[in-house]
Amino acid sequence: MRPKRVSIVTVARQAGVALGTASMALSGDSRIAPATSQRVRQIAAKLGYRPNRTARGLVMNKSFLLALVAPQSQFRVMEVLAGAQAEAARHRYSVLTFVHDDTLAEERRHLQLALDCKVDGLMVMPIVNLNGENNEQVLRDIAAEHCRVIQLNHRVSEGLPAVRSDYIHSGAMLAERLIALGHRRIVHFTNAEFDRPGDAQPFAAGWAIAQGYCNAMRIAGLEPQFITRPWSDFVSGHLDRVNGIMNGVLDEALAGAFPATAIITRFATEAIELSMAARLRGIEIPRGLSIVGASDTEAASLPWPAVTVSREPYAKIGMAAVELLLNATDKNAGNTNLLIQPELVIRQSDIQLNGGT
Repeated sequence: MRPKRVSIVTVARQAGVALGTASMALSGDSRIAPATSQRVRQIAAKLGYRPNRTARGLVMNKSFLLALVAPQSQFRVMEVLAGAQAEAARHRYSVLTFVHDDTLAEERRHLQLALDCKVDGLMVMPIVNLNGENNEQVLRDIAAEHCRVIQLNHRVSEGLPAVRSDYIHSGAMLAERLIALGHRRIVHFTNAEFDRPGDAQPFAAGWAIAQGYCNAMRIAGLEPQFITRPWSDFVSGHLDRVNGIMNGVLDEALAGAFPATAIITRFATEAIELSMAARLRGIEIPRGLSIVGASDTEAASLPWPAVTVSREPYAKIGMAAVELLLNATDKNAGNTNLLIQPELVIRQSDIQLNGGT
């Protein structure tokens, strides 16, 4: 026979306090004297008390559920989720995850599924299609009528809070690293659509990385140089890109009397592919060419030489988003735009140049 569940009434009686005092002590309310709070917690632990979240939710008119809605193309969703779950657990919340197929219609459907679960807050990694269309109005309606909404790593609405990686800093950090190593002919390889400025554009991260690169180059008195390819060229398989687009990039970067000594790629996966193409051509990395990339991926640590990268703080983004959701004074409070700083991960794919040539 299953043992009878210990109720908070029993805990309060054993501790010699009122029911409300026991509830506040167990929830960590600072208004309860530390000695009382400690006594209640010790008795609860001794009795094996576990909170009844359903009953607690009914009393407080909360579900103690948060939701994360994200497209399947966001391969870092699990890192964001891990950070969000860790922070939510500290507050005795759970995080439901809804992953969709990268269309605006499916994003709307999964947002509704989350709302059907009566979540207390919503985190969304909003998508923008190639025409620049997004679900901004849907998100604004949800924030106005249902629960607070936090945008993660992409901001389609300036009127709603957002927690994002500082991609501008990523681009600048990589350029500054190469400049400090003595490189002066540094090329940035990105998609041709990168020059659409603004957070609500489909290639906002690419634009921001390029902006950071430009800023660092100009501060150093160097002229930014770009090699671009249309987004459609990036959607083939890895091997096709190595044998195709990446060979073209190398041709362009190494042409002329003053070939590039270093290349910054938009994402680390492209740095890996570019390094593979270079080695197939007999170019030694990094002695013959330094290659670095933004947005670290586990694969960037596997090839030789491993790729120097910027590492975006995806877990911290999830943690910060939950903190914003749970610390809000009301569901529509503020339009916080929080940028979390990436870090530089130095590996073996770049090299010190002699004489800064």
